[in-house]
Amino acid sequence: MTTHSRRRPLLLAAALLLLASPLQGGQALAEGREGAQRQQAEAMAKLTTQQRQQYFAARRDLEQRQSSQRLEALKESEGCVLKARDAAAVERCQKQYIRKGREARRSQMNQLAELQRRFNLPGWGGERGGEKEGNQQPGKAKSESKKGV
Repeated sequence: MTTHSRRRPLLLAAALLLLASPLQGGQALAEGREGAQRQQAEAMAKLTTQQRQQYFAARRDLEQRQSSQRLEALKESEGCVLKARDAAAVERCQKQYIRKGREARRSQMNQLAELQRRFNLPGWGGERGGEKEGNQQPGKAKSESKKGV
């Protein structure tokens, strides 16, 4: 028996064990999500009404900028595809659109994380990791640097 043929039953058994117990993993994820929501709620509850309003105003601005960027990227992709003369050119357009989308998503997550740090909030609105950094006072805008947020 070769090394590969000896490992195959072990790998199969490990895969079956993982597939047989999705409830445990799902339950742990649900509990983690609930814990994160509780932390978010507690942090938001500590903010004043004015700070909450400032946070959501900044969040709306961020969402509007992101929406405009997505529409612009779609418009650029449309122009590229309309000019394409063959399938290879269309494929290059697709790849460029996907690459730009990934870059935009990375930037958007960084901007959201910065906004959360500014208000001393753990991960909020889809950000993973829920880091609670920031030595600033909640709601104090970085008027000096305003890093796109």
